[in-house]
This record gives sequence, structure tokens and C-alpha cells, in this order.
Amino acid sequence: MTVMTRAGAALLLAFGLSVATPALAHHSFAKWDMSEEALVKFTGVVEELDFKNPHMSMKLRVPDGKGGSKLINFSEGGPRNMLIRMGIKDSDIAVGQTVTVYGSPLRSDPTDFFAKRFEFSDGRVIDVMGGGR
Repeated sequence: MTVMTRAGAALLLAFGLSVATPALAHHSFAKWDMSEEALVKFTGVVEELDFKNPHMSMKLRVPDGKGGSKLINFSEGGPRNMLIRMGIKDSDIAVGQTVTVYGSPLRSDPTDFFAKRFEFSDGRVIDVMGGGR
């Protein structure tokens, strides 16, 4: 192998690693408090839903305890294809549906959540991080 070929191979390897590293970092859950103690239960009506890959997101309209309501932001949840494999259909969490969601708060903004667990009126409980039952 010539010096030029080795240099080219090294450059190609360095480029490949630099591109792959951010993609791997994207899937860290360190920014969310995923502990059971931090989970917050919300029951409300889905107001917005983006059911796609790489992660679903939604806004849930919940009672505020004062006779009004507030919007809860789930900026992230599982990917669409994984949620479907676990048994969640887009019709289960479609706009207008009432759903119970347990959210893991974002460490830097406790008003933003990861949609970790879903409970449905038919008795299904599906934990995005631990499977369904």
C-alpha cells in the first residue's frame, strides 16, 4: 500500500467516525430523568401528534386543576416503527383521543417530557423502555 493510499484510507476512516459519532450520541437518554420516581402521569386529549421516525412527539391537553387546561409537551418518544411493533397504532394516540401517558422530564426543562409509558382504556400498558404487557 502506498503512502498516498494509506493517507487516503486514514482520512476516509476519520471522516466515517466523525459522521457516525453524532448519530450514536443522538440515542442517549441522559438528558431525560428516566427514573421511576421522576415519572409524571398525565391523562388528557391528544392535541398534536407527529407519529414518525426517528421519534414521535405530541402535545397533550390536560386539566390544570383550576377548572382550565394546559398543554403538556412530549418532545420525544419512541420511534414510530418500534411503537407499532410494541402494539401502539397511530389511531391509539391520534389527535382527539384521550390517553394516559407517563412522562420522563427533560433535565434542563422539567416542562418537557419523553413519552415513556402509555396506558389505554382497553387495559394495555406499554412501556417504551421496557416492552408492553
